[in-house]
Amino acid sequence: MAGYEGGVVLSNAIFHLPRKTNYTLVPWCTYTHPELASIGMNEKSAKRAGIKYSVFSEEFTGNDRALAEGESCGRIKLLLDKKERPLGIQILGPQAGDLISEWVAIMNGGVGLAKIASAIHPYPTLGEINKKVVSSVFSPKIFSNTVRKGLKFFFRLRGRACDCGKDMDCND
Repeated sequence: MAGYEGGVVLSNAIFHLPRKTNYTLVPWCTYTHPELASIGMNEKSAKRAGIKYSVFSEEFTGNDRALAEGESCGRIKLLLDKKERPLGIQILGPQAGDLISEWVAIMNGGVGLAKIASAIHPYPTLGEINKKVVSSVFSPKIFSNTVRKGLKFFFRLRGRACDCGKDMDCND
């Protein structure tokens, strides 16, 4: 924070570029075992602000790297507003201080969740948990009853559209 605040002071005093501090998206980390890191709002602050939100979480027990290193205790929690924009992320687990850095860039850059879900993360890394929690937002939509019915309908049509001629074996 001191480096950030110093940059604001320099902008104002030396370069005469009017800047104000903004403490909305300040990440923090407590270096315990496991580590605890956060950026943005948690459930308590979202409730206090009267913001409607949804929560998505993933356990480190589902992360192959955490399992391989014997550090599977913990969870990531993602709070989204009603438009599915991140309000905050809390991570309790191995290397939470490092894992929160991806969310600092995401939240400060206004990156949409679809970009994160489609990003390729190295395997096996703890960082995959960031992608996994975002994927849990999209899973109910991708595998909804409406989508399933549409796919069944589409594939039934495709089957009927296949007109096997005399020279074709329909079992190929």
